[in-house]
Amino acid sequence: MQFPINSGISGHVFKTKEIYPSNYPVKESKFNELDNRSACNDVKNFMIGPVFGSRNKNVPCAIIQFINKLDPNGGDGKITDADVKKF
Repeated sequence: MQFPINSGISGHVFKTKEIYPSNYPVKESKFNELDNRSACNDVKNFMIGPVFGSRNKNVPCAIIQFINKLDPNGGDGKITDADVKKF
């Protein structure tokens, strides 16, 4: 999927080259329909980050999104600093 780099959090991540985690997506004014193409109606948390390829290590070649982290004990999880570091 192609998108304009000035749209939503995905565009922000592409421009800044930084991971964008959120445990409160309803408060994210930048989170829009472009960012949620999964048809998930109940986004509880997300982490959007850049992916770098071998062609140009300074420009992302893609954006990846993780939506609704689950707690290993069965509940809703929260994205932590450790999750961001693993990314």
